[in-house]
Amino acid sequence: MVASEIVADSGHADAAQVDATDPERVTAHFAAVVDRAAGVDISFNMIGIADVRGQKLADMTLSDYMRPIELGAASTTFPSTQTEIETTKELHMTSLDTATTATAHRFEVPGASLHYEVRGQGPLIVLVGAPMDASSFAPLADRLSTDHTVLTTDPRGINRSPLVDPDQDSTPEMRADDLARLVSHLEAGPAVVFGSSGGAVSALALVQAHPERVQTVIAHEPPLEELLDDREQRRAASDEIVATYLSRGRAAAWAKFLSDAGFAMPEPVFAEMFAGELDPQANADERFFFVHEMRASSHWRPDLAALRSVSRRIVVGIGEDSAGQTCDHTSTALATALGTEPTKFPGGHTGFVEDPDAFAACLRDVLASTV
Repeated sequence: MVASEIVADSGHADAAQVDATDPERVTAHFAAVVDRAAGVDISFNMIGIADVRGQKLADMTLSDYMRPIELGAASTTFPSTQTEIETTKELHMTSLDTATTATAHRFEVPGASLHYEVRGQGPLIVLVGAPMDASSFAPLADRLSTDHTVLTTDPRGINRSPLVDPDQDSTPEMRADDLARLVSHLEAGPAVVFGSSGGAVSALALVQAHPERVQTVIAHEPPLEELLDDREQRRAASDEIVATYLSRGRAAAWAKFLSDAGFAMPEPVFAEMFAGELDPQANADERFFFVHEMRASSHWRPDLAALRSVSRRIVVGIGEDSAGQTCDHTSTALATALGTEPTKFPGGHTGFVEDPDAFAACLRDVLASTV
């Protein structure tokens, strides 16, 4: 509410719900805000702890009362000057309880300039989304970087990876070529590639076109609607979502998108998430997703014969909480087409954000079983 009022008054504000008990999430979020805005003038937190929420202050113990305050103080120290901001961007991508630091780089590919980050040492694992950027994978990347080199990137056209032609569509083939070039550039392949949602489509396109660059693909909930029997209706629905976005705005488009995808969201939560205005970069990313990326990902039809030839190197992942959703159906259809069984991962479509500890543990188990 406060952020919305600031934006309405021609100011710039960012509001987000972040787990304050996880310092890595706090620092990764702050670093992302600094990257987008080039600075932060004021930062304040409202911290709630589930086991005391709703309890009267008079009934709290002193330790319960102080715990949110102590957590907020311990989570991070925010820079106060522009010089500090510039010198601490890298530090704020550092896990507070490990020595792992993300280093940011830029890599030129045909038609785009890619932002990518590298953490840790060891066998290469690539974490990719579309439209999710590198910041979304930061908590999971930190946990895997204790014994892996972890590559994350903003996909072409999103956030810090601008296109030469901003109106060019982002196809799975293009993103796969970008990933192949990045893996080759790092000279650390073949890589384990974990892709989620549109990033899972990118990962499948990568192993289809460049199997020599890939050791294992974990395709987590790829929205491959072309594998479903009602593909024609879904194509029409996608066109309608884009038309709705362009004619009626983001809230109406997201309402239809979530409904079609099978996501149930209470109205107050939806209003809080989608009714407000976005900062310019987030607005540009959202527009790019709807207009130039969404249909290219969901309408992509894989070469199933090519994927079957490397099916032992493909793991299809589905969130434990995703039952009945579109990506549950598409992932199941892909696993069936490849003659494999899908693997369950903790949480839902964004389980790696919801509980990175549990997700990282499950991912490690999956990787151990594919050796």
